[in-house]
Amino acid sequence: MRAQVKKKKHPLFLILVIAAIALIILLFLLSYFFLLKTKHCNDEQCFLTALNKCQRCSYETDEWKYLIKAKKDSICVVNVENKFLKDVDADIAERLRGKSMECAIPLTQQPITTLPHEDIDACHGPLKEELLAVMLEKLQEYVIQQIGKFE
Repeated sequence: MRAQVKKKKHPLFLILVIAAIALIILLFLLSYFFLLKTKHCNDEQCFLTALNKCQRCSYETDEWKYLIKAKKDSICVVNVENKFLKDVDADIAERLRGKSMECAIPLTQQPITTLPHEDIDACHGPLKEELLAVMLEKLQEYVIQQIGKFE
């Protein structure tokens, strides 16, 4: 009968495996903190500064929530969500609540001085669609009122 010979793994091999695993974990943590972590701004000026540089950032007001998501070429992609509009009819505010849109802000027009929701031409999504529907309804009401004055 042959005696079984156990092969011992070389200690250098184990050290290299542990070092490789530690390096992978370290790279993952660094990429999270430097690439994925979102800075939070407490005022509009802070947010506009981040928007001009297209740095990942979030900002909230009583009515709006913004998240700078990514930079694609010379475009900054920003997600805009409506929380609740105060100075409009309750039914309109409820129709818009919770809806969002994605805005492609051109970085070529520096400095950016307006918040993304103020120029919806650069945006697309359910919030923009609903805003346009509300504007059309209001325009239709206005036209009907004006026609009534001429009769």
